[in-house]
Amino acid sequence: MAEVEEKDYIVSFNGTGVTCKRPDGYEETVSWNDLEMVTIESAAHDADQPDVVWILWGKEKKSGVIFPGGATGAGALVTELQARLSPFRSEAITEAIKANENNTYLVWQRTDA
Repeated sequence: MAEVEEKDYIVSFNGTGVTCKRPDGYEETVSWNDLEMVTIESAAHDADQPDVVWILWGKEKKSGVIFPGGATGAGALVTELQARLSPFRSEAITEAIKANENNTYLVWQRTDA
């Protein structure tokens, strides 16, 4: 059985929302309208885990997308998130990448009702 790599996760976005296709074929989706929060989870540097995992939370946590930082398309998606979501805490990305422990960093949260 081949080992799954971060690049085997494929994230994409369009005018409607964000999708992650996992290596097993399962797809997760969250629409831009339902997006409530974006977090990054850091992990203690362990070869068996990605250094960071992005979580895009949908309304009432009923939808969402989870992907490792090294996923195919992750860079383009992060650029889109920075442009689309305000205020976007770009410093949280640096904090998560530099972390050497398990932690969760809030990148963005919807503030309108």
